[in-house]
Amino acid sequence: MNATPGHTGAPRTSVGRSRWRTALRAVRRPSVLPRVAVSLGFAVLLQQAIASHAWNLALITFGTFLLSVMNLLRQQVLTREGARLNSIRVKADNETRFRTLVQYSTDLITIIDGADTIRYVSPAISRVFGHEPLDVEGRALREFVHPDDVVPMLGFLTEAAKPSSRATTSQWRLRNAGGSWCRVENVAVNLLGDESVCGVVITTRDVTHRVALEEQLLHRAFHDELTGLANRALFTNRVEQALLRASRDAHRTAVLFLDLDDFKEINDSLGHAAGDSLLMQGADRLRACLRAGDTAARLGGDEFAVLLEGCEDSGEEAMQVAERIANAFARPFELDEREAFSTASIGIAISSGSEAGEDLLRNADLAMYLAKKRGKARVERFASHMHEEVVERLDLLADLRYAIERDELQLEYQPIVDLETRTVSGLETLVRWDHPRRGRIAPADFIPIAEQSGLIVAIGRWVLLHACAHARHWSRSLPELLPVTVTVNLSARQLGDEHLLDDVANALRVAGLRRDQLVLELTESTLLANSEETVGILTSLKALGVRLAIDDFGTGYSSLSYLHRFPVDVLKIDKSFVAGVHGGPGASALASAVVALGNSLGLRTVAEGIESEAQFEVLHALGCKFGQGYLFSHPLPPGDVMAYLTLHGQRASVSDARSQLTPLQQDDAM
Repeated sequence: MNATPGHTGAPRTSVGRSRWRTALRAVRRPSVLPRVAVSLGFAVLLQQAIASHAWNLALITFGTFLLSVMNLLRQQVLTREGARLNSIRVKADNETRFRTLVQYSTDLITIIDGADTIRYVSPAISRVFGHEPLDVEGRALREFVHPDDVVPMLGFLTEAAKPSSRATTSQWRLRNAGGSWCRVENVAVNLLGDESVCGVVITTRDVTHRVALEEQLLHRAFHDELTGLANRALFTNRVEQALLRASRDAHRTAVLFLDLDDFKEINDSLGHAAGDSLLMQGADRLRACLRAGDTAARLGGDEFAVLLEGCEDSGEEAMQVAERIANAFARPFELDEREAFSTASIGIAISSGSEAGEDLLRNADLAMYLAKKRGKARVERFASHMHEEVVERLDLLADLRYAIERDELQLEYQPIVDLETRTVSGLETLVRWDHPRRGRIAPADFIPIAEQSGLIVAIGRWVLLHACAHARHWSRSLPELLPVTVTVNLSARQLGDEHLLDDVANALRVAGLRRDQLVLELTESTLLANSEETVGILTSLKALGVRLAIDDFGTGYSSLSYLHRFPVDVLKIDKSFVAGVHGGPGASALASAVVALGNSLGLRTVAEGIESEAQFEVLHALGCKFGQGYLFSHPLPPGDVMAYLTLHGQRASVSDARSQLTPLQQDDAM
């Protein structure tokens, strides 16, 4: 095919350009252009000499050409030698740089051959581990590694020596020159294929302090700092793991829940340092009672727990451990050179195979609560009905929170009678709860709940206000009678409330009641819970002008010393002493002793629970001045008190009635 005129030169032009580019690339190469020029020049001269038969010129030209070739070869040799020497210099510089870096590195650099022989070790080994490099090189790495870590170390090296391996990391323990074990972190790189190394390079860093800190932080995260026992988080986790193992092995898991009795009183009276000492001693006793695989934990405050694995269905092992613990805690604790007693209430829960760890712990807690409720220093095993009782208690607590604002609480008053005249000298205030659905709830069922929850403070404040208001109303409505006293019970929670003095003063002020008409009644155990602070509180109450009474005297820690310390006015003889007074001289001895004690100290004695004429006659003969009980009257609602006082009140106009009054009542009538 003939090409068109416009395209005739295109192929030739393209080919020409390609040839020129090739030639230019050739001549642009380093050292190529001079050699090409010289070779072409000699070729032209030699051709002309031969053509003209100028043999001398041809020989000269050929000789010169040979000399030039030799010169070119020499230059080539020198160039290659220079490159080789330069490579050696670069390697030397790199090695110098490497050794300088290694010399001052805090990390240890080690080169290991294909096995575990040390071919090179950096000088850092002497600074960090105390070994000299020459003493280490040529020896097996396993000689310096902890026996328990040798197998993992060899596996680490085997993995690092694989051709396809990347940088790998491992930790083990390395012995220093002093014989101690250091925790080290290692990073390995495979350079077996590098001719300049031919080994596995390990970079080693001493992480002993870091690991110790990590272990310390981990221990703190899962252990109680004071006692060193497991904390709630670790304990719950171990319970869960134990339940999993128990499901596979067909065994039972038991949890014991402990609460120290009277710990708060000891902590408040002797101080937090003594309380901490008691907790630490208790933890030591707890450990001593357990088997090797058992777990003890402090859950918080004075609450402890124990995990027992491999128990039988009967739970006999758990009961034996619980009894050992109870016996250990029955011994006195040495606190600041004095003895203190803090027994343990213990609840036991045995797994059934379906519950979670938290459920098992909760069940043990419920059993412990029942043990404490039944008298402390007891061991109780969880039963399903306990959960129902607790749910009932929670429902009752929820309703109690609204009882005041819904006007469900009521007051009743039991007359306190002058045994000489059988006239009323005072009234004891009693709280009643009329529940809209449950009906009347006994005080024994809701007062302990109110005390434990703290609601007793609000209830007590409400009782004070209404009792003072009622007493003032009766005094105004019956001016012909001597004013009666009104007795209000104070709980331990109220005695510890910082607003108690203000509440009492406010109730008296709002009602307009004479201060000596109010009697505040406390139990012996409440008085002695924190005796030093109690003295100050009672002294302040006494300064307000109110009277103070000790309830259930003789049933607790009766002591002449505290009767002298506490500014009390009234001793109330417990009804348990009154119940048997008519059984003969021996049966009435306790009541007689309390009456004699009260009279000798100038205190007013009131016998509780008088239900028969026989009891009345004996107590009157013993010299007891006042009493209360069903013989005289059942508790009365406020609306019935007026009528009762009208019939049985002490009339101010009758002189022979006034002669039977106590000095305080005589002051009231003036």
